Amino acid sequence: MFKSKLKPAYPVADPALYIIGKWEELDPIFAGRLAKMAKDYRAQIKLTEGYRSSARQAELYRQYQEYRRTGKGSIKLAARPGTSWHEFRLAIDTSTQPIRGMPSIQLQKYGLCKPIKSEPWHIQPLETAGRKDYKNWEPIWQEEEMVTETKIMVDGKIKTVKRILKDGENYIRLRDMDDVLGVVKVEYDEANKVAVVTD
Repeated sequence: MFKSKLKPAYPVADPALYIIGKWEELDPIFAGRLAKMAKDYRAQIKLTEGYRSSARQAELYRQYQEYRRTGKGSIKLAARPGTSWHEFRLAIDTSTQPIRGMPSIQLQKYGLCKPIKSEPWHIQPLETAGRKDYKNWEPIWQEEEMVTETKIMVDGKIKTVKRILKDGENYIRLRDMDDVLGVVKVEYDEANKVAVVTD
């Protein structure tokens, strides 16, 4: 799960309903802003391109250099690897109308912009326009905590408990272990603010 560094200063909508493509790879607040714009215009934004790996950016840049050298090829503009907002999950390209045809001024109320005049298909968060501190805006990956049920066999009998799965580790509440094992007692010492486990 990605944690955004963008401020929640603009309205958002559910990207799953309004974006076609790998929106999960985008900054979550950015994706929410795009979805809100699509919702208001009764559209679904189709991602021509969203997140782009550094390897993909390097390949596009190689093709662009080839075009400059020979005049052949379809990639007529590409940023150097490490300098594209796509690599930092903060840019999309789309051919969806009416969004592709909208001027940057119309996008501002959604916290979005089109900072490259020659690319009307390219959209970024408003905060990133004209900036080059890419890493400072890249969302942070955080392992999502998932609460599920799991089974434990105790003395040949299967018991079901809730567990939290985080960073590849399983965590079970002490109180649940008390219920399952029946040999420990778990209490909370209010005065000292600690859990007390006795057998």
